[in-house]
Amino acid sequence: MQEHGIDRYRKVQIETASPGQLVVMMYEATARFLVRAADLMNDSRYEDSEYWAGRANEVVYELMGSLDFQLGRDIASTLSATYTMTIREILRAQIRKEPDILNKLGLLYADLAKGWQEAVSRQAV
Repeated sequence: MQEHGIDRYRKVQIETASPGQLVVMMYEATARFLVRAADLMNDSRYEDSEYWAGRANEVVYELMGSLDFQLGRDIASTLSATYTMTIREILRAQIRKEPDILNKLGLLYADLAKGWQEAVSRQAV
């Protein structure tokens, strides 16, 4: 099967990214997925919304699995609590059909992406 141009671009982007850049990309993806899920929920497209919320959950689980508590200590603990809260709140949003919860989480992950991007940029200098 032939890859589309955008798929090849993303694959190369992921393969050549530093660990910090990968975290930024994962936060950005989570934010996009959550906003998409909220938009679909607003349109009463619950099954589609669940798909995108599930994609966000998958990324958050990957982020959880990448935490190094020996190296990161307090930061890793804080991020672990954030990720756990995210999973809980996504479920709550789906059960209650409250897209605002998903939008707020999307903003949180967009902010995390910006913060990590600044940290990654400072390291590259």
